[in-house]
Amino acid sequence: RVCRTIELIKGSFDIPISVDTYKEAVMEECLKAGADLANDIWGLRFRLFEEDEASDSFSEHSSARVSGMAEIISRYKVPVVMMHNDNMGRDYSVRASLLERYSQIYGISLEQAGQESLEENVVSRGIRGLQDSVRIALEAGIPEDKLILDPGVGFAKTYKENLRTIKEMGTIKDHFNLPLLLGTSRKSVIGEALDLPVSQREEGTLVTTILAAECGCSFVRVHDVEKNKRAIKMFEAVNNS
Repeated sequence: RVCRTIELIKGSFDIPISVDTYKEAVMEECLKAGADLANDIWGLRFRLFEEDEASDSFSEHSSARVSGMAEIISRYKVPVVMMHNDNMGRDYSVRASLLERYSQIYGISLEQAGQESLEENVVSRGIRGLQDSVRIALEAGIPEDKLILDPGVGFAKTYKENLRTIKEMGTIKDHFNLPLLLGTSRKSVIGEALDLPVSQREEGTLVTTILAAECGCSFVRVHDVEKNKRAIKMFEAVNNS
């Protein structure tokens, strides 16, 4: 179904097409059909977090378990958006049961895993996960100039963690010096902050778009392109004056 859509768009428009999937077979077929950009919400690491893939040791996960998606993307020589997602969940009360697995995946102590699971340390947790994604990509032969990072607002994060992630985008960007993509449009963090349904979250989205522009993000993923483009244009007019 997706491949047919790609073919139709390619036949009608001269624009790049991004395919958003964490499934290796789907990604390969879409890139074969002409998609220009890979977008993986698991940051090339989905195999690590599959429940049926649980094992006693994750010490060699980068080459033995996680290389499939990265190898496909490397072979087709397309850019890739790698989003932070570590399966820690939005429900803070259940995290204690996930710490052992988290510590195994990263080869850190349970104490350190517990510290990183705290809401105030979400940026450190995000940086650790994105570092893992970058390493996997480079090991698979994806050039550094094809890497784009997404801090993963709305994925495995509490409301407070989503707000802090948006606030600290500049910290994440400075740490990696890679293009950053922010995808907050109409998400629950905006709905919770403003107590508004999905249909009334455009003003909140515009604020996050300006924050993204202010910290030097290269991309924003939005629903209302026109309004967000105007907001960025106004920001740039003031910023460049």
